[in-house]
Amino acid sequence: MATGLILLKLFGRRGPLGRLLHDTLDLNIIFTWRGVLVALGVMSFPLLVLSARIAFEQVNPRFEQVARTLGAGEARVFFTITLPLAWRGILGGMTLAFARALGEFGATIMVAGNIPGQTSTLSLSIYQHVQLGQDPRPIACSASPWCSPSSPSGPPNASCSAHGANMKATLQSRKVGRDSVEPKLDFLGKCHGSTESRPTVPRLH
Repeated sequence: MATGLILLKLFGRRGPLGRLLHDTLDLNIIFTWRGVLVALGVMSFPLLVLSARIAFEQVNPRFEQVARTLGAGEARVFFTITLPLAWRGILGGMTLAFARALGEFGATIMVAGNIPGQTSTLSLSIYQHVQLGQDPRPIACSASPWCSPSSPSGPPNASCSAHGANMKATLQSRKVGRDSVEPKLDFLGKCHGSTESRPTVPRLH
């Protein structure tokens, strides 16, 4: 969260970097997919740098010196000696950075928000489904990136109906009185954006 707040101050419309990008290139970073990339890069890139630095430090410098004595330039020494010997550490750093970016939450939601279909990431979608009581959906999110509640690929009222069904089951499982359940069921009878008519709830006399 702290890193996301710093990025928000830097890349905001009134921030130094955000104002520069907006005035020169007409680019907005905050609450766009660019903000997602900035947040993920800032949070995951240090893991790649740390792993790559350790891998390069473990390369025996005598191999590089022998290559230079044989007439190889610095670029050839790097690509033929140093990089092949350090590629395992670089690959491990890339894996750690990818895993860190996949689970990033705090900085992303501060910089880019959670706009379905635009800035919603895997971790943000899982968090949103858990908060809505849609417990089976996070498992599906782990296998598919198109798990936004307002995804255009699905029916418009599918998530609303699923949420209403989950709420009804929760209320019934708590075994509360009928007088307190029926008004809530009446409210859930018509979700936001639904074109279906609200069902009539019988009242107790």
